[in-house]
Amino acid sequence: MQGIDRQQVEERIMIDILGRERNGRVRGDGMGTNPYRTQSGMSSAHRDSAQVQQLREEIKRMELESQQERARLAEERRQEIARIEARHAAENVELNSKLDRLMKFVELNLPGGGLGDQIPQSQ
Repeated sequence: MQGIDRQQVEERIMIDILGRERNGRVRGDGMGTNPYRTQSGMSSAHRDSAQVQQLREEIKRMELESQQERARLAEERRQEIARIEARHAAENVELNSKLDRLMKFVELNLPGGGLGDQIPQSQ
C-alpha cells in the first residue's frame, strides 16, 4: 500500500511542478514544446553533424591537394636544378675545349713553344 501511495504522491508532485500531461506535448521540456519541435531540433543537430562531416571531408581533400601541389613543386625544382647543372657542365666542356685550342695556338705561334719561356729574366 505504501508503494502505491508513494507513487501517487510523486505523480502529484510532478503535476504540480510540470503540469498535467497533454497529448502532443513533451512534458518537462519547457513551455509549449511538442514532438515536432523536438524532432526538428534533432534534425537540425543531424544537419549540423552532416555539415561538420562535409567540412572535415573538404579539409582532407584540401590537405591532399596541398600535399600533391608541394610534391609537384618539389619535382619541378629538382628538374630545374638538373637542367642548370647540365647547362653548367656543357658550358665547362665548351670552355675547356676553347682553353685547349688557345693553349695549342700559343704553343704553335709563340717562340719557345710555351708561355713559361716568354718571361724575361732579370739580371
